[in-house]
Amino acid sequence: MAVLPVLLGVFGTVLAALQADSMMEIPVSAAVGMLCARMPLRPALWLSAPLTVAVALTSAGVGSNRLSVGSGLASALLCVVLGASCAFARQARLGQDRTELLLAELEDSREAGARAAAVAERTRIAQELHDVLAQSLSALAVQLEGARKLAERDQVDPRLLQLIVRGGS
Repeated sequence: MAVLPVLLGVFGTVLAALQADSMMEIPVSAAVGMLCARMPLRPALWLSAPLTVAVALTSAGVGSNRLSVGSGLASALLCVVLGASCAFARQARLGQDRTELLLAELEDSREAGARAAAVAERTRIAQELHDVLAQSLSALAVQLEGARKLAERDQVDPRLLQLIVRGGS
Protein backbone atom coordinates (compact mmCIF):
# COMPACT_ATOMS: atom_id res chain seq x y z
CA MET A 1 0.00 0.00 0.00
CA ALA A 2 2.81 2.42 0.78
CA VAL A 3 5.55 1.51 -1.69
CA LEU A 4 4.05 3.02 -4.84
CA PRO A 5 2.99 6.34 -3.26
CA VAL A 6 6.36 6.72 -1.49
CA LEU A 7 8.23 6.03 -4.74
CA LEU A 8 5.99 8.53 -6.54
CA GLY A 9 6.73 11.13 -3.85
CA VAL A 10 10.48 10.52 -3.87
CA PHE A 11 10.74 10.64 -7.66
CA GLY A 12 8.53 13.74 -7.75
CA THR A 13 10.83 15.44 -5.25
CA VAL A 14 13.93 14.45 -7.24
CA LEU A 15 12.34 15.78 -10.43
CA ALA A 16 11.39 19.01 -8.63
CA ALA A 17 15.04 19.42 -7.60
CA LEU A 18 16.27 18.74 -11.14
CA GLN A 19 13.69 20.96 -12.86
CA ALA A 20 13.33 23.98 -10.66
CA ASP A 21 10.45 25.61 -12.52
CA SER A 22 8.36 22.47 -12.99
CA MET A 23 5.14 21.51 -11.19
CA MET A 24 6.62 18.44 -9.50
CA GLU A 25 4.84 19.17 -6.22
CA ILE A 26 1.72 17.73 -7.86
CA PRO A 27 3.00 14.11 -7.98
CA VAL A 28 4.30 14.48 -4.42
CA SER A 29 1.00 15.85 -3.16
CA ALA A 30 -0.79 13.05 -5.05
CA ALA A 31 1.49 10.55 -3.29
CA VAL A 32 0.63 12.14 0.08
CA GLY A 33 -3.07 11.92 -0.83
CA MET A 34 -2.73 8.23 -1.77
CA LEU A 35 -0.96 7.46 1.50
CA CYS A 36 -3.66 9.21 3.53
CA ALA A 37 -6.43 7.52 1.54
CA ARG A 38 -5.03 3.99 1.82
CA MET A 39 -3.41 3.79 5.23
CA PRO A 40 -4.32 4.47 8.86
CA LEU A 41 -3.57 8.04 9.90
CA ARG A 42 -0.36 7.56 11.94
CA PRO A 43 1.60 5.53 9.38
CA ALA A 44 0.34 7.82 6.63
CA LEU A 45 1.61 10.86 8.55
CA TRP A 46 4.98 9.23 9.21
CA LEU A 47 5.43 8.59 5.48
CA SER A 48 3.83 11.83 4.25
CA ALA A 49 5.68 14.28 6.47
CA PRO A 50 9.16 13.70 5.00
CA LEU A 51 7.76 13.89 1.46
CA THR A 52 5.95 17.15 2.25
CA VAL A 53 9.03 18.70 3.85
CA ALA A 54 11.28 17.55 1.01
CA VAL A 55 9.06 18.97 -1.74
CA ALA A 56 8.56 22.21 0.22
CA LEU A 57 12.30 22.68 0.64
CA THR A 58 12.92 21.76 -2.99
CA SER A 59 10.21 24.15 -4.20
CA ALA A 60 11.59 26.91 -1.98
CA GLY A 61 14.95 26.48 -3.66
CA VAL A 62 17.03 25.50 -0.64
CA GLY A 63 20.52 24.82 -1.91
CA SER A 64 20.15 26.99 -5.00
CA ASN A 65 20.66 30.66 -5.73
CA ARG A 66 16.98 31.54 -5.49
CA LEU A 67 14.94 31.32 -2.32
CA SER A 68 11.17 31.36 -2.68
CA VAL A 69 9.47 30.78 0.67
CA GLY A 70 6.03 31.30 -0.87
CA SER A 71 6.57 28.52 -3.40
CA GLY A 72 7.73 26.15 -0.66
CA LEU A 73 4.74 26.99 1.53
CA ALA A 74 2.38 26.52 -1.41
CA SER A 75 3.87 23.09 -2.12
CA ALA A 76 3.58 22.08 1.54
CA LEU A 77 0.03 23.43 1.76
CA LEU A 78 -0.97 21.49 -1.35
CA CYS A 79 0.35 18.29 0.23
CA VAL A 80 -1.41 19.01 3.53
CA VAL A 81 -4.75 19.90 1.91
CA LEU A 82 -4.73 16.87 -0.37
CA GLY A 83 -3.61 14.55 2.44
CA ALA A 84 -6.26 15.87 4.82
CA SER A 85 -8.97 15.61 2.16
CA CYS A 86 -8.06 12.00 1.43
CA ALA A 87 -7.83 11.16 5.14
CA PHE A 88 -11.31 12.60 5.73
CA ALA A 89 -12.64 10.71 2.72
CA ARG A 90 -11.11 7.48 4.08
CA GLN A 91 -12.69 8.06 7.50
CA ALA A 92 -16.06 8.72 5.86
CA ARG A 93 -15.75 5.55 3.79
CA LEU A 94 -14.82 3.50 6.87
CA GLY A 95 -17.77 5.00 8.76
CA GLN A 96 -20.09 4.14 5.91
CA ASP A 97 -18.74 0.58 5.82
CA ARG A 98 -19.34 0.25 9.58
CA THR A 99 -22.85 1.64 9.18
CA GLU A 100 -23.64 -0.81 6.38
CA LEU A 101 -22.29 -3.69 8.48
CA LEU A 102 -24.41 -2.65 11.46
CA LEU A 103 -27.49 -2.34 9.24
CA ALA A 104 -26.87 -5.84 7.87
CA GLU A 105 -26.49 -7.20 11.41
CA LEU A 106 -29.70 -5.43 12.43
CA GLU A 107 -31.54 -6.95 9.47
CA ASP A 108 -30.18 -10.41 10.36
CA SER A 109 -31.30 -9.89 13.95
CA ARG A 110 -34.78 -8.88 12.84
CA GLU A 111 -35.04 -11.91 10.57
CA ALA A 112 -33.90 -14.18 13.42
CA GLY A 113 -36.50 -12.58 15.69
CA ALA A 114 -39.21 -13.13 13.09
CA ARG A 115 -38.16 -16.77 12.69
CA ALA A 116 -38.19 -17.25 16.48
CA ALA A 117 -41.65 -15.68 16.70
CA ALA A 118 -42.92 -17.99 13.94
CA VAL A 119 -41.50 -21.04 15.73
CA ALA A 120 -43.08 -19.91 19.01
CA GLU A 121 -46.46 -19.43 17.29
CA ARG A 122 -46.25 -22.88 15.67
CA THR A 123 -45.37 -24.39 19.06
CA ARG A 124 -48.33 -22.66 20.71
CA ILE A 125 -50.73 -23.87 17.97
CA ALA A 126 -49.35 -27.42 18.22
CA GLN A 127 -49.83 -27.35 22.01
CA GLU A 128 -53.44 -26.16 21.62
CA LEU A 129 -54.15 -28.86 19.01
CA HIS A 130 -52.63 -31.46 21.32
CA ASP A 131 -54.79 -30.31 24.24
CA VAL A 132 -58.00 -30.29 22.16
CA LEU A 133 -57.20 -33.70 20.71
CA ALA A 134 -56.43 -35.14 24.16
CA GLN A 135 -59.73 -33.82 25.54
CA SER A 136 -61.67 -35.19 22.57
CA LEU A 137 -60.06 -38.62 22.86
CA SER A 138 -60.71 -38.72 26.60
CA ALA A 139 -64.36 -37.84 26.03
CA LEU A 140 -64.65 -40.53 23.36
CA ALA A 141 -63.10 -43.11 25.69
CA VAL A 142 -65.64 -42.22 28.39
CA GLN A 143 -68.50 -42.42 25.88
CA LEU A 144 -67.29 -45.79 24.61
CA GLU A 145 -67.08 -47.10 28.17
CA GLY A 146 -70.62 -45.87 28.78
CA ALA A 147 -71.82 -47.48 25.54
CA ARG A 148 -70.18 -50.77 26.56
CA LYS A 149 -71.87 -50.73 29.97
CA LEU A 150 -75.27 -49.95 28.38
CA ALA A 151 -74.75 -52.71 25.84
CA GLU A 152 -73.94 -55.23 28.57
CA ARG A 153 -76.91 -54.11 30.68
CA ASP A 154 -79.41 -54.17 27.82
CA GLN A 155 -78.12 -57.49 26.54
CA VAL A 156 -77.56 -56.33 22.93
CA ASP A 157 -76.36 -58.42 20.07
CA PRO A 158 -72.92 -59.91 21.00
CA ARG A 159 -71.43 -58.65 17.70
CA LEU A 160 -72.33 -55.05 18.63
CA LEU A 161 -70.84 -55.51 22.08
CA GLN A 162 -67.68 -56.92 20.50
CA LEU A 163 -67.41 -53.85 18.18
CA ILE A 164 -67.82 -51.47 21.13
CA VAL A 165 -65.16 -53.33 23.17
CA ARG A 166 -62.76 -53.41 20.20
CA GLY A 167 -63.26 -49.64 19.61
CA GLY A 168 -62.41 -48.83 23.23
CA SER A 169 -59.12 -50.70 23.27
